[in-house]
Amino acid sequence: MLNIAIASEFALAEKILQALENHPFGTKVAQITFVDLSAVEEERNLWFGKKAVAEVKLPETTWEGFDYIFFAADKQQMSHASAMAQASQTGAIVLDLHGLVANFDDVPVVVPFVNDDAVAGVRQRNIVALPDVQVTQAALAIAPLLREFTPSKVMVSSMLPASYLGDSGVVQLAGQTARLLNGLPINSDNEENEEESEKDENSDNAQPQRLAFDVFPNHSAVLSRQLQRVLPQIASATFHAVQVPVFYGLGQMVSLISDNVNDSLSNETAWQMVPFIQVQAKTVTPVSNGANENDDESQAVLHISDVAWDDGEMRFWSVADEQQFDIAFMAVALAQLVYER
Repeated sequence: MLNIAIASEFALAEKILQALENHPFGTKVAQITFVDLSAVEEERNLWFGKKAVAEVKLPETTWEGFDYIFFAADKQQMSHASAMAQASQTGAIVLDLHGLVANFDDVPVVVPFVNDDAVAGVRQRNIVALPDVQVTQAALAIAPLLREFTPSKVMVSSMLPASYLGDSGVVQLAGQTARLLNGLPINSDNEENEEESEKDENSDNAQPQRLAFDVFPNHSAVLSRQLQRVLPQIASATFHAVQVPVFYGLGQMVSLISDNVNDSLSNETAWQMVPFIQVQAKTVTPVSNGANENDDESQAVLHISDVAWDDGEMRFWSVADEQQFDIAFMAVALAQLVYER
């Protein structure tokens, strides 16, 4: 029986606990501790089955005694990276859920059901990383198709929800939307200092980027390398992303370019062999599926629709709740994989 820790924000911890309850790996867990990475001081309760989950703050945490640590670090907080390194030095297996160290050559990057054998390197640093959710979702959708053909180029365009930025993104989107709909400026006293820090130091006229009713680019230069670590047979991958005013649900348009792709490809058969992928004839959207799968009764899945072929290119649209599916469900599947290996 295992003693595990979940180091994350509160909302993600809820989803990881839900995923544990619905997964065989959860039966191996004897004790869970929630390490709160946020600065929120309000009283909140987490449950695993009928047991209350103990909660500690990050500065008060000692990592000895844990077997597995689900660590969803904030990429902007260097203290989180230091804490992750300290945790791995105790001998516990650290699962990096946000891909903070996914670009380190001595840390295996694993998407369960795609490149399971890569977990063999986990004991080199006692850390195994899920890639960024954009990479995880794309890899899960592409991998079944590789039985039929190997694309020469992959292009992924992602629509990122507010939850991609963490709990703070969801809170900001809700607050800004409410204020704007009531004719109020979005700048609150608490937001002014944060927004000032985002302004261009060389421009007095620079404006902070708001989430409500806006879209704007969200670039990351490391995603292509992460995908190639998971799917090394893909020679070229390009990622584009735009932040959109949606609370939950990551939408991706994926294009696969190949000389031998054609409309007779049995893509639906390949996807239907994967239990957590649903192929749908009608368009699916992040808005509906992100909301529907953000409750305790729903089973998170990867939705695929709008499959098309055109002159050596295959295109499809995928949608998943990136918190519940791409992170929580995949994190538990990864823990099970490491445990078995």
